[in-house]
Amino acid sequence: MFHTLTAMPRRRLGRGVMATLLFVHGTGVRRDVYEGSLGRIRAGLAATNVGRTTAVEGCLWGDPLGTRLQGGASIPEYQERGGQPPPTEEELELELWMHLYEDPLYELRVLGIGPLPPGGAPGQARPRDVLDGFAKQLTVGEDAREVLRAGGIDSYIKAATSRIIESSSYAEFLTRVPQTMGFFQAALARAIVAEAIAMSSDERGVEPPIASDAAARNEVALLLQDQLGPRQAGVGKWIVRGMLGATRATAGRGVAIVGSSLAKWRRGRMSDASSPAAGDILLYQSRGGAIRDFVKARAKELTPPVVLLGHSLGGIACAELLIANDLRDHVALLITVGSQAPYFYEINALQTLEYGRRLPDHVPRWINIYDLRDFLSYIGGKTFQGRVQDVEVNNRQPFPQSHSAYWNNPQVFAEIANAMTTHT
Repeated sequence: MFHTLTAMPRRRLGRGVMATLLFVHGTGVRRDVYEGSLGRIRAGLAATNVGRTTAVEGCLWGDPLGTRLQGGASIPEYQERGGQPPPTEEELELELWMHLYEDPLYELRVLGIGPLPPGGAPGQARPRDVLDGFAKQLTVGEDAREVLRAGGIDSYIKAATSRIIESSSYAEFLTRVPQTMGFFQAALARAIVAEAIAMSSDERGVEPPIASDAAARNEVALLLQDQLGPRQAGVGKWIVRGMLGATRATAGRGVAIVGSSLAKWRRGRMSDASSPAAGDILLYQSRGGAIRDFVKARAKELTPPVVLLGHSLGGIACAELLIANDLRDHVALLITVGSQAPYFYEINALQTLEYGRRLPDHVPRWINIYDLRDFLSYIGGKTFQGRVQDVEVNNRQPFPQSHSAYWNNPQVFAEIANAMTTHT
């Protein structure tokens, strides 16, 4: 039995909303830290002149795509002395549903950027077509109706299914369906349940009972999975671990000043703490395309005009996404905060733009916010031949705190609001 979990409200574009701000976080960030930042951004922007006309959405790429230690075998004595214990199956289940409550398409989007499956035998129906056929003819069996009625989402399943299968994330998800498609059936069923919960919450203003009843929610997901083709048991838990099995960073106080003997003893925990931040940068430089694809898919799910707000490494990913793709019909403005994109360009480390080449004309207006005390922030006006407008702010913090203090600075939100008013 899983613990009950209160659903987090998913923000939708309401009447009067004119733009969507999509926040893309930086290196080393995982859900616990990300939620705090996203909450502060929503509160900070709400206090500005664009607060009423802007929806703030999240793009949490760190949990599914960020780095994690795969057992610590490369670290001396890690396995003997230990680091962070791996998450339990219950913790993985809880974390997955936390994502789905916020974004029902989350799991489909992650699976949609995975490897393409091998081709099937000639004349054999493609798994994607089989699953798509079941989804488009989905009916709720009598055994599920009572649970759905009690849970308050019985009247939303049909509309939720339509919304899911009409999304671009679903189309990408289908291209990755393998011959053994049991886990993909389960993921689609969970997406439909999460979407139905979100639709009920939006329409009624309160969460349906099933949102806080994990047993009923899981039962409904299994019953819907049965309607998406013959259930194929025993597949897919490794995918859940791949998406959500990141070890949690736990740095003890004073790590920076411990002696070498104590550091040797704590090396496992220190590696757990430092791996996400350093590892994400290395990962992005070697295989950043997956992160950019994730951001692109998330942005395309939102109603334009979309403003990309990228912090630190997230700013690099956003800039490179817009350099490599003409998204002018969807993305109206790029705002980078504490970003290293200009520095990466100057040292010829950007993957999508070689040093000396100009920004493509399709790159939208780019506002770059920096703090002189944030030594991980750089200016791009001169670097990018006047195509970037630099804006200095004062976070009133020493480094490294200055790099994370932007979301506590009202000046930052005033500048974001000004940029949105001028350029969207």
